[in-house]
Amino acid sequence: LCFAGAYLTADGERLRLLHVTLGYTMAGLLVFRVAYGLLGPRTARLSILRRKLAGFIDLIRSPSAGGAAGGDRPASRDGRTWLNLAMAGAVFALLALVIPLLLSGYAAYHEWGGKWLEELHEAAGEAYPWAVLAHLGLILALSAVRRRNQALPMLTGRVEGAGPDLVRRNHGPLAWVLLVAVLTYWAWEWLAWIGS
Repeated sequence: LCFAGAYLTADGERLRLLHVTLGYTMAGLLVFRVAYGLLGPRTARLSILRRKLAGFIDLIRSPSAGGAAGGDRPASRDGRTWLNLAMAGAVFALLALVIPLLLSGYAAYHEWGGKWLEELHEAAGEAYPWAVLAHLGLILALSAVRRRNQALPMLTGRVEGAGPDLVRRNHGPLAWVLLVAVLTYWAWEWLAWIGS
């Protein structure tokens, strides 16, 4: 949502403060997500993403996938495996693209580095919606293949059906703290703008 708002307010000086505020919010949320991925529950760990990306490399290299290198076991080529690996790639793209987007935006806002940073910021800003659309499309595809809503667990933290619930407790209070922090920052920016 921060990106969508920043994207829509990118042109024009009148909405520049809103654009910058949403960009800073996005930076703060990225820092939170990385910290949560390092220190949070097992199901939210970034190490899962790293293992999936390593699995993609192994799958490409395996003889059954048509890769060059051999392996001890044949790689699975079913649609779920490829969709899961593509989802990991889309999540990685979302996290990787946001870094040059935010750093170049910060530098351009402070007029460091010249025109090339503005162009980098615009290029990353134009590439990001494609990564978002790829992510959303893959969620829809996985939902169809698995015949289960794959977006709902991201919102509720719960997975329905047989098997253990890997998320032992809801982290709702943490979400509220994060929301209050974002709204407090927005209020601070708004008051600073009114005061100037």
